[in-house]
Amino acid sequence: MPDDRADEVTALVEQLDVLLTEYARSRKLVTYSDLGERLSPVKHAQSSRMHAALSELMYIDARAKRGLRSALVVRSGDRRPGPGFFVTAKLVGRTLGVETQLR
Repeated sequence: MPDDRADEVTALVEQLDVLLTEYARSRKLVTYSDLGERLSPVKHAQSSRMHAALSELMYIDARAKRGLRSALVVRSGDRRPGPGFFVTAKLVGRTLGVETQLR
């Protein structure tokens, strides 16, 4: 089973790479639920696999010295990334301003 999970996360990272690049080019945000609906299979909408894939994409972006595309994925209520984004941003060495810290 662990190999299946890793394969699913890898597939999601590939999908996220394409989707979030589109959102970045159009300068738009996307909610976690809307992104989940665009991913295949749909069951990943709020799954731990989607969150693992978003974190992995942050590591990829950080190594490539580009903006963290996962920042475009936000909660519908406050239109901010979830707590996991901020934790992972710190782990990949990105400093965030006071206005972006968790409340």
